[in-house]
Amino acid sequence: MISWFITLSSIIEVVEAAVALFVSFYALRFYSLAREGLFMALFISFLVLGLGLLCHGAATGLLLMLAPRLRTAVFVLGMRAFAFMLSACEVFAYGLLAYSYTRYGAPGRRKSDGAASLSFPAISLMAGNPLRQEALIGLVRFHPLLEGLVLAVLAYLAFRTVSNFLSEKEVNPFLVGFSFLFLTASRVCFVLAFSLALLYITAHVLQLLAFLSLLMVLLRVVRT
Repeated sequence: MISWFITLSSIIEVVEAAVALFVSFYALRFYSLAREGLFMALFISFLVLGLGLLCHGAATGLLLMLAPRLRTAVFVLGMRAFAFMLSACEVFAYGLLAYSYTRYGAPGRRKSDGAASLSFPAISLMAGNPLRQEALIGLVRFHPLLEGLVLAVLAYLAFRTVSNFLSEKEVNPFLVGFSFLFLTASRVCFVLAFSLALLYITAHVLQLLAFLSLLMVLLRVVRT
């Protein structure tokens, strides 16, 4: 069970990383044209997110392949360390976006718009005992409190972007609001995944849709 779960998680995160890095590339490209501070923040945020997802996805896959040769404590410590790294990247990236959104305004406009819990997975893994899917979440996500912190930031961003769409009634603000609503929903699923593991996959699907929506906005903006 642990093998397919971590493999699927790694693959999804690498795909999300690719989309996030595309978002950062087009954000930088638009910034070079318009010199709007929000797009520099978007570039930095999604660059950090993309690299965080890529490192986490690749590292967890590598740890899984090396698991038969590693001690249980080393495997679990490695998984938890990279999970913390990813959470730190998410807190920084979304925190920067929230700060920049408050300072610069709405994105998507045209240029003119201006320790006890760790032992259970390890023991079960090495003993070959059946492992509840929910216990695996602790290997790939660091802690529900950090997920809750990111959720609060995303809820703020969703509120601001949806409010902007309601005032603008244009396609780009709609896509941006849609993106942050989906990011908020995905974070809710990440938090609840500690109790219901199926929501972990749902969370990644929603997050991927949100990234794709933001990429669509940037493609529209750059090409206009």
